[in-house]
Parts: sequence; structure tokens; C-alpha cells
Amino acid sequence: MRRQTARVASFAQVASIAAVLVAISLIDQATARADDSARDPHGALTVGWLLAVTGPLGVAGAAEAEFFPGGRLGRYGAGIYYRGDISGDEGMITAGLAFEAGASRPKLVMSLHIAAGATYGPVHPALGGGVRAQLGVWGPLVVAGSATSYLVIDGVDSRLALAITLTAGLSR
Repeated sequence: MRRQTARVASFAQVASIAAVLVAISLIDQATARADDSARDPHGALTVGWLLAVTGPLGVAGAAEAEFFPGGRLGRYGAGIYYRGDISGDEGMITAGLAFEAGASRPKLVMSLHIAAGATYGPVHPALGGGVRAQLGVWGPLVVAGSATSYLVIDGVDSRLALAITLTAGLSR
């Protein structure tokens, strides 16, 4: 019981730090220069593998899609993230907000994301976030790596899942 309480407490600390970072980025966006509004829309769709550091999945499949509309939204965008075992019997689908923390597009993009969704097989709500780095290889081909942390809410048996993904795909 103490271990579960410690996990929830550490997730609460991470969530509060993420909230502060989001607040700082919102203030930064509100005071952004005029040239930030001239950003072009861009995004990426990648698929690959996940290595679960904690949790039941072990090695599994992963797919990520992020889109940044540019214009008035500047560095803010949205993302959909899938993590699941190869058989499709269990996994997690989440969606949320993404913030382009830094970029030297089209070759390098670093983004932070927060997401909410659900696991399936069995179904439980999930909250989390992480950091994603995307490197352009050739033309529209990219390789991306991410480190994510998700809290899967299952009453007393809630658990914190940490995962690392390596994906490849297309970007614009």
C-alpha cells in the first residue's frame, strides 16, 4: 500500500511540474514575437517499437501522430499516441496537447506532450506525458524517439508505466 501511495505521490509531483511548465509556456506564447505567428503547419506520423521499463507490455508496438497547425497557435498542436502488444489484446490509446519545445525544422523537432486516454484489455483510464525527439533522415523520412510516463488508474492497483519508443515514419 505504501508503494502505491509513493507512486501516486511521485506522479502528482511530476504532474505539478508539468503544469508549471505549461503555464510558463502559455505566458511565453502570450508574449511571443510577431514572427512566431508565421509558422507553417507541420506534423509527423511514425510507427515502431516500445520498450516498457515498467508495466505489463515489455516490448510492444507504438504509433504516434503529432500535428502543429501553426498560425496563431504557434508552437502548440495535438497528438494521438498508441502503445500496444503485437497481438492487439492489450494496449493504450491516448490523445492530448503537444508543445514544440525546440526545432531546427525539417531536420530536428523536440516536443513535449500531455495526454489522456484509456487502456484496453482491461479498460482503465490513463494520464501521462513525455518528451519526443524527431530527426529528419532524408526527405520526408524521420526517426523519432520518445520517453513517456503514464499513470493507469485502476483503483487501489493504479500503476505508473514508463516507456521508451523508437519509431520511423513521414513528416512534413
